[in-house]
Amino acid sequence: MMLRFHLAVVTVALVISVGTTLIGVAGACAATVQEIVQRGSVKIGVLVGSPPVGMVDASGNLSGYDVDVANALGQLLGVKTELVPLTAPNRIPALLAGKVDFDVATLNPLPARALTVAFSIPYEGFKATMVTRKDANIGSYADLRGKRIGLTRGSDNDARLQKLIDKYGFTLVRYDDDATTIQAIQSGQIEAGAMPDAVIYPIMRARPDANLKVAFDIALSYNSLAVRPDDMNLLQWLNTAIHYLKVDGDLNAISQKWIGVDLPALPTF
Repeated sequence: MMLRFHLAVVTVALVISVGTTLIGVAGACAATVQEIVQRGSVKIGVLVGSPPVGMVDASGNLSGYDVDVANALGQLLGVKTELVPLTAPNRIPALLAGKVDFDVATLNPLPARALTVAFSIPYEGFKATMVTRKDANIGSYADLRGKRIGLTRGSDNDARLQKLIDKYGFTLVRYDDDATTIQAIQSGQIEAGAMPDAVIYPIMRARPDANLKVAFDIALSYNSLAVRPDDMNLLQWLNTAIHYLKVDGDLNAISQKWIGVDLPALPTF
């Protein structure tokens, strides 16, 4: 009987110890606006290797669309902004591990992702566009019949355009990245290519001789900030900050700076 009592005590102690540890870990991950302000700094995850959204410039500094948005949010918080460079695969894992307070990393608020993180209202929107040579007589899907259309393998455009093959009678040609797709358009290997406006407009602006034009828009994709599921206080502040930056014109100025187009109408949820 005494042995059973001791075992029960030990078991309860272990449960309490493990529970306390888990609460401690969860507490360490939680972030409120008040905690960030008291700390005097905010850690924001940004995507790199995806110009002009996020990249490392010639001086070794982080720059790009999302970097400007992150810095604007840090200024509104009134604290030091610490940017943490992330790649696409580790954007959510780094957030959940507590390495950053939130992500400004071009995350589309998909239902599957929302199972593990909480999303703000969208802060940016990129259009998928159909790009052709300037002399091409293409202005709609109907003009693509019998033509070869390039895109990046596995992209959103891949799934989107596959659904339209039977209706419009074009052929998809897949490449490893947008840069290769653009080269294929210019060389005449394909008649058109699907890619984000964030990629093509800066190229057309920097290289007027590239002989490229946007034939028509395909779809609009929105991106949101991401926080950990329990950080509702921070999420509410971020929603307020996005609304403020949108109404004040700052988000539109960032869109014009990096893409050369106005910020599209953004939904709320």
